[in-house]
Amino acid sequence: MHEEIAAALKIDTSTIENFKLEQLSIINDKNENNDYGKLELLKLKDEIKELKATVKEQWKIIQHLTKGKKKTGK
Repeated sequence: MHEEIAAALKIDTSTIENFKLEQLSIINDKNENNDYGKLELLKLKDEIKELKATVKEQWKIIQHLTKGKKKTGK
């Protein structure tokens, strides 16, 4: 399962396997001057945009493939 997720996200499987919730602790940091936290949040926002675009593209492909099967009666 990790392999499929990693492939879809275009990341290494070790990234998923070694992920820890503590890595997200910067989100809970209330320090306004936390530049590292701000940079990490910007990276996460960019990754979310990319994931949304990927999901949107995959949905288009699924719809196209589904329409093709309905037309041929399969």
